Amino acid sequence: MKISLNGKEYESGKITREKYKKFAAVYESLLGKEKEAQTFSDEDLDSMLEAIVMVFDNQFNFDEADEGLDEISSIILNFSLINAEIMNKTNLQAEAVAKTLKTNVITIAGKEYESGKIGRKKYRAFREVYNDMVTPEKQTYTDEELDRMVNAIVEIYDNQFTFNEANEEMKDVSQIIFNFALINANIIKRLGEQAEDAKKNLSSHA
Repeated sequence: MKISLNGKEYESGKITREKYKKFAAVYESLLGKEKEAQTFSDEDLDSMLEAIVMVFDNQFNFDEADEGLDEISSIILNFSLINAEIMNKTNLQAEAVAKTLKTNVITIAGKEYESGKIGRKKYRAFREVYNDMVTPEKQTYTDEELDRMVNAIVEIYDNQFTFNEANEEMKDVSQIIFNFALINANIIKRLGEQAEDAKKNLSSHA
């Protein structure tokens, strides 16, 4: 993600869990407020600016951000773009995987792991987290929710790597969200493949 302030351009780099935690807390506190109150207070705008400064690794300070984003719309837009950046990175990873067709593979510390068969026990662990997380109104995730996603990923991959190893690899929050969502994509892909095989079997007996 990039931002231009006072004639200079900055890049955010990875949006780590530490950065995301600050952003998500502010985002959740303000979510829907524009529909209820129609306006944001000075404190709200300050919180947005502080979150922006943190996401960009303090490459500029609060006053520089406040001066550079001199229109209220610029503050709100750049704050909102943080979530859009996470979703964009997730989509880019999905496109890359779609080209390889490796929906059942994850790379941890340079090594590829396959999930193998997803039986009922593994699926139950995934489903419980998925049902809690994937709702139309869900916009951000807490630290605890990200932990649950990572734990589900570790279990789906038969504990071939640890929680800490997975967490270390997926430093960018978008990687956690993507790899968690990829589990369901893998199930749907397997269903499609098996359905095609079933059609062939039906045809062969016609």
